Amino acid sequence: MRQLNIQGGGYIFYIKEDKSVINLENYESLEVEFDYETVEGKWNSSAKNPQWCLNLVAEGGNFWNGATTLKYFGSNNKSGTQIYKYTIDSSNTGNFVGICIKLNTYKSGNDESDECKMTIKSIKLTKKSGAVDKPEDDGLTDEQRGEVMKISYASKDYENGGTEATQKPAYVYLPAGFDKSDTSKKYPVLYLMHGVGGNESEWGMTNNSSRIKKYLDKKIAEGEVKPFIVVTPNGRSNKNFTNCSFDNKNAFYSFGSELRNDLIPYIEKEFNASTDRNDRAMAGLSMGGMQTINIGINECLDIISWFGAFSAAPTSYEASTTAANIKEKFADYEVNYFYNICGTEDGTALASATAATKKLTTLCDKFVEGKNFEWVTKPGGHDFNIWYDGFESFAKIVFNK
Repeated sequence: MRQLNIQGGGYIFYIKEDKSVINLENYESLEVEFDYETVEGKWNSSAKNPQWCLNLVAEGGNFWNGATTLKYFGSNNKSGTQIYKYTIDSSNTGNFVGICIKLNTYKSGNDESDECKMTIKSIKLTKKSGAVDKPEDDGLTDEQRGEVMKISYASKDYENGGTEATQKPAYVYLPAGFDKSDTSKKYPVLYLMHGVGGNESEWGMTNNSSRIKKYLDKKIAEGEVKPFIVVTPNGRSNKNFTNCSFDNKNAFYSFGSELRNDLIPYIEKEFNASTDRNDRAMAGLSMGGMQTINIGINECLDIISWFGAFSAAPTSYEASTTAANIKEKFADYEVNYFYNICGTEDGTALASATAATKKLTTLCDKFVEGKNFEWVTKPGGHDFNIWYDGFESFAKIVFNK
């Protein structure tokens, strides 16, 4: 048993002691049982009873980064014993290393400091009869697989007007066949942004086991996706970029200068990236969706032409502001595509994402429904089920023109 005090978070349990992967298709059900009790004096009196989320953790991922949500479920009281059984179906596929039980404070109306005591009693993963427990095979050869690498580039504290250089990290996906010495071949680039509490690792694109890499490797090999580079930077443009707390949120709004002056030039110098705006894209989840709208479209339409906003955050510009900015500053620049997605149960972003995008086709002639603009809603919350769906859908669209 494990007793935890969880505050706006949860805990990962690795399925195997060596943290090796299992293929979810070999299992038929997952059951968790735990005791819970809200901590006296540390639970908002107006909040609902605790709400939980059952997540799967992929190889190379962790508690925050790239988890796949299986199910949200709620409790009937402020304390008690919770037993939840999830039946694994044909939609649940892939390799995973761990199970995460997460306290969903945003669904409960909690304060960030609220705490709930939790004692794990059991976690049972039931294997299908006769199943051989081995990882899922992607069917690709080594030559069909790309590579993920970590980089460091020079930037500045743009939020505070600083001029002193600082080194910032990012991860880069290079598609199969990439050869740095072959400067005759130029690649499109997608700059993929994280959320308010995340960093360059939030998308889980930190090693060759990442879901993004596996998806792109397979779809590029099958011809469904055009080969392109993906860059996941840290979206805070100040010297304290490692501070992932909400208090550092203002640094997100200065990222346009870093993108234009530092990151794009570095990527185009080091990785044979195209310098054509038609070969540059920007997309992101939550706060990264805000950056895609506020920075990508409203500040950088002269250098970027493809955009994807996945559950764009509440501070995203409303459609009227974007339309006015384009008319004033970017009348001569076309939008190749603007893709949007949000969960219908997303209490954090649905209203803001709707206000930011849905009316653009009526306010600005740069966006035409069915041609270069798409607004999608599907059942789901503010989580990676929606964000991975958004990324994978956008990957099939971007640079295909």
